[in-house]
Amino acid sequence: MPRLLDLVLSSSAPPAIMHNAACGKLNVPPMERLEILVHLVSHPELGQQARASLQSWDEQDLASICRAPDTPASVAEFFFRSGSERQPVIAALLRNPAIAEDALVQFAGRASAELIPEIIFSAIERRSRPLLVSLGSNRASLRFRHEIDEGLREIEKRWDDELEALAQYQREHAEEIAAQQHAPFELTVVSTDEKDELAELLPLVKSPQTPAALQKQVKPEQREQLSTLQKIASLNVTERVQLAMRGSREERMILIRDGVRVVALAVLECPKVNEQEMESFANMKNVQEIVLRGIANRRRYMKVYGVVKALVANPRTPLEVSLPLVKTMLLNDLKSLIKNRGVPDMVRRIATRSFLEKSKTHNR
Repeated sequence: MPRLLDLVLSSSAPPAIMHNAACGKLNVPPMERLEILVHLVSHPELGQQARASLQSWDEQDLASICRAPDTPASVAEFFFRSGSERQPVIAALLRNPAIAEDALVQFAGRASAELIPEIIFSAIERRSRPLLVSLGSNRASLRFRHEIDEGLREIEKRWDDELEALAQYQREHAEEIAAQQHAPFELTVVSTDEKDELAELLPLVKSPQTPAALQKQVKPEQREQLSTLQKIASLNVTERVQLAMRGSREERMILIRDGVRVVALAVLECPKVNEQEMESFANMKNVQEIVLRGIANRRRYMKVYGVVKALVANPRTPLEVSLPLVKTMLLNDLKSLIKNRGVPDMVRRIATRSFLEKSKTHNR
């Protein structure tokens, strides 16, 4: 059955639902509600109401959504283009990888002084010298000259760290990389319970049609993703390992699902990967089991509760990994886990036992 989001985006929903959608009254998660409203802004009849609904949305709630790495590109781009008067929202978007570097570079040259610290942070996280150079041309940045210079030095250091990490990984896995050098890119697909846009796009990548012809066959919001898939599919294993270690977040989100083990594991070694991204990996069902084991073997991320919670709730996580982690869960999360029919029965049994024990302690 199509999701309500898909029905509205394709204008296939009944008029009453479309009206409620424009009023922001649909009973869907805030992220989906926002994506629907942004889509309806250009609707010939409902656009004005959708825009009014967006204007009434709480600024801090908007910022919280726009800060999330899984913010739909359409939402991020809409507020980045039209929401400059909402500084908390723009500040959140400056840290969001969904915003293209080119757009940030243009924005940096005219940004207000209040946003400059966020731009410097974004430039360092992205390893973007052009972003800091553009910021240097902004008169409002004069009093931040020291911070910009420090940012440039930090970017150089991080580039060096990435090169060193890549060289070490290639040395340690030289035989495996050589043995699978010409293995084609294939997506790991295990779960078919959820919509999988990458799996739907991959057959297009393998089509003999020209890239331009393929771009015309997909929705505008899928074109960048298709281009990234085309780029990855053209690479050999050595090149995919290099991209996994030094590429963008979008590229890592695809390469973590590479069917070649040495490529998928290279993503976990990338110095750019942060806690939010690792949590996203831990949530994935369409990854090799060894990826989930690899996450659990990284002590730094096992100190992050969100990563632990994601691993336990992931039905793909091996029992020897998930069972010891169940005891570290909070009461409310244990309660949710008990009701989760997607995880193995053993996990739910241990969760029930742990919930009862913690409830007794809590009530004393």
